[in-house]
Amino acid sequence: MLSSTTAFLEELFLKIRESDAEPTIIYPFLKRHLVQLTDDLPTFLDNWASSTLSVLTCEQQERLAKDINNFSMLLRSFPFGNQSTNHEIVISGYHTAEKVFPKLNFPEDWASLQNNLAVAYCNRAAGDRAEN
Repeated sequence: MLSSTTAFLEELFLKIRESDAEPTIIYPFLKRHLVQLTDDLPTFLDNWASSTLSVLTCEQQERLAKDINNFSMLLRSFPFGNQSTNHEIVISGYHTAEKVFPKLNFPEDWASLQNNLAVAYCNRAAGDRAEN
């Protein structure tokens, strides 16, 4: 049986893919599922993605990584929920997508992710500002 968080992620990524990451579709979905946007989600997302990516084809891995990246980009501007928690989820999502897009094979995707991570760390509320 799927956990509620697994089911949430699978439905979320399907909606992101089907809507071409349209905020008017994704934001109401996220608002209805605020209970899923918790401090535990960054670790869960990383673990879930690692196990899921390991059984996918290269093409499927790229598609899922793009979905995760799009989720992070959308969540970055999502006005609801705990903003600090949302921000940690965003950072985790970018790091997860980064695993599929190494610099050597995907230089443009990798560079975009590095830029997004830099912005995310600059705006991070948690941790030491200099360390971020």
